[in-house]
Amino acid sequence: MLLFGGFILFFVYWGFKIPFLFIPAVILGAIGYLIYKKFSGDFKGGGFWMDMIKNNPENIVWIKPITTKHTVGLILTLYKEQKFQILTADDISVTIKCDKSIDSQIFLNGIKIHMPHVQLGFSHQIKSIYKQNPKEFIENLKQQNLYTPISTFQDS
Repeated sequence: MLLFGGFILFFVYWGFKIPFLFIPAVILGAIGYLIYKKFSGDFKGGGFWMDMIKNNPENIVWIKPITTKHTVGLILTLYKEQKFQILTADDISVTIKCDKSIDSQIFLNGIKIHMPHVQLGFSHQIKSIYKQNPKEFIENLKQQNLYTPISTFQDS
């Protein structure tokens, strides 16, 4: 991350020194910022997320299951990856890989215990509500009768 930030500062510096490099430097800086914003939760590390679960679990508002299919020629599925994306009211996210069903079950049981309020599941409507206002995400879901906390799901 430090190296990445150094490259951005390098290009911005030379963008001001040499006029024709200014536009590419601004574009590279914007791309760098967007990449950092997209993956900022991944850069926080496990300690950050464990601390949030212990001390501030109400800040985690949505858990999105993700299944990625790896196929050959769009026909033959080689394997699937099961992941969960954790999203916060501060618009920070992290993706956790849980390939085995036992791993997924342990993860979901832990979420039920430590964060029974969290929204579980995905739809495009829920995604747009989160994008509009992550801080008021759960309240907005309640207003639209879309709120399904993990505590309402039965154990399988």
